[in-house]
Amino acid sequence: LDAAVAQITLLVQGCDATAGLIGATVHTLQDLPESSAGWVTDAVLTEVLRHSPPVRASRRVARAPVELGTVQVPAGGLVICAVEAANRDPAAFDQPDVFDPARQGRPSLTFGAGLRPCPGPAQALALAAGVVDAVRERCAFLPGERIDYEPSPALRIPLRVDVVLV
Repeated sequence: LDAAVAQITLLVQGCDATAGLIGATVHTLQDLPESSAGWVTDAVLTEVLRHSPPVRASRRVARAPVELGTVQVPAGGLVICAVEAANRDPAAFDQPDVFDPARQGRPSLTFGAGLRPCPGPAQALALAAGVVDAVRERCAFLPGERIDYEPSPALRIPLRVDVVLV
């Protein structure tokens, strides 16, 4: 039963996070229509993952005692990983608050790293790229539309994306 619950949780979170990535990317493109025309979708997705990650934070439980900076975390202690803050760390990224699809260097921390990275980044990016490319090819954006998000402290998922078929 525990394995089934874990699999269902993974699928739901993956679906929500991918929907958030698609929504954030489309909103970014509609708010920057002139400058975004020549941007490659994969580069835009990569920068959206860093600049406006759909998964803003994640929780981890320490399996063993660990020291994080000056803080001692006991075994079983809860650690909140602030993905959004890490992706805007000026020690890790030049001009971290600037959206730049041509950015080079280290990848965002949105898919995690180490022992527990996201198990499906390639699938999420492929799905998101397909949807975003279809929107870019077949729809007109509605710039300036207000963005409302699902109520969640850890996820950034737009409630809707407004476009017009052309």
